[in-house]
Amino acid sequence: AVLPATLTQLDAPDPWQWRRQAIREFFLVPSAEVVQQIQTTEHQVDGAIAEFERRQTSLGTAVREAEAVAQELQAQQEIWQRATAEAEQRAAHAPDDDTARAALGEKLRGERVLAELAEQSTSQQTQLDEMRRKLSQVTATLERLRSQRDVLNARLKVARAQIHLAGGEMQAVRSVRW
Repeated sequence: AVLPATLTQLDAPDPWQWRRQAIREFFLVPSAEVVQQIQTTEHQVDGAIAEFERRQTSLGTAVREAEAVAQELQAQQEIWQRATAEAEQRAAHAPDDDTARAALGEKLRGERVLAELAEQSTSQQTQLDEMRRKLSQVTATLERLRSQRDVLNARLKVARAQIHLAGGEMQAVRSVRW
């Protein structure tokens, strides 16, 4: 009996076909283990993002408070500069020596306070600059982590879609040692 040509082709399958299919599935369809690793990494990245968001919020608050202190120091310096200038004017136009000495004493006190305020202001500005630098580093790290999370989410979505297309469910974990 002679078989039709289409049935003859079924009788003689390509001996490499099943090997090619197995290799294709191995490399193209992620295993459940790979998906689980991606999910674990995704949770770790989410935890890191939450921590850096907390740091960013905390540092942002500290920076705003430090800026307020720096502004207050600047305002105090301006007040003492005016007071020192007024004391100098009073000393210059004093009707007698006692009034002039008292005004000069106020001027000297004002100059000491101004020097102290300038030192505090410089220190505050140095600390504020460092806080701003750290805040920008935390913000950059947070953005990088968010980007990595987005990439992981995209990979996980692709992996799930490939698994769904390959058989509808995650396949058993493959353990191939090379």
